[in-house]
Amino acid sequence: MGYTRAQAQKLQSQPTTSLLD
Repeated sequence: MGYTRAQAQKLQSQPTTSLLD
């Protein structure tokens, strides 16, 4: 989505990381 994989990895604490990937 609006987030890149690198940013999603930084948000691992959030359960929605898989959706941002």
